[in-house]
Amino acid sequence: TLASHVSTALMRLEKEKELETLSEKHIMDLVKNYQRISSMVRHDLRSPLQAIYNAAEILRVDPNNSRMREMLRDQIKYIETILEDWANQSVNSMIIRKEENIGPLFQAAIISSLVPESVDVTLDVDDELVFSIDHNRLLRALSNIIKNSLDAMPDGGKLSASAYVDDEQLVLKVTDTGIGISKENKELIFDPFFTTKAKGMGLGLSFVRQVVEAHKGTMSIDSEVGKGTTITIRIPADSS
Repeated sequence: TLASHVSTALMRLEKEKELETLSEKHIMDLVKNYQRISSMVRHDLRSPLQAIYNAAEILRVDPNNSRMREMLRDQIKYIETILEDWANQSVNSMIIRKEENIGPLFQAAIISSLVPESVDVTLDVDDELVFSIDHNRLLRALSNIIKNSLDAMPDGGKLSASAYVDDEQLVLKVTDTGIGISKENKELIFDPFFTTKAKGMGLGLSFVRQVVEAHKGTMSIDSEVGKGTTITIRIPADSS
């Protein structure tokens, strides 16, 4: 009948509109995710690329500078690790732990984070503190934490970092005097695509948690809006 034909035609039109709406939403979601992923890649690669550029400039003047040559190699390996992690989207199966001196590791994380002069940095680590960790991935994790702290202090402040062993666990702490994290954002900051730079939070904490969990460790955040944030990582001794 004419009525049934009209009804069928209307249903078809409704389905086409639904599909069109879904298609538009899917495209918009893809664009947003692409933009977010691009931001995360820039976030992770900016510091090592800057370090490579700085080392290359020094080597132009002093080609025999062995320290800069070593830095170039280290930063290239660091970028390879970042790209490998991005390709696999997981670090759990790739953690390779070995004995490392924690002091130089923390120092490298601070240097690679390009700390501005307006931020006063203190580092408290025993020169002889050695622990079994995955060097490149923990370096990247610490760098991400420090960068987020710096983003939380756009007008300057204090950044305190420390490392020690407690109850056979490596304890790593980073404290800033930034604007803090609100209660509603405390869980959201671990979303790989969550960022509120204007509120002092950047990208990369999702990766930090992955690295900590891959080391069978724990991570806690103590923050108060307007006063600052302390991130504490605890990594147990390697049982393998």
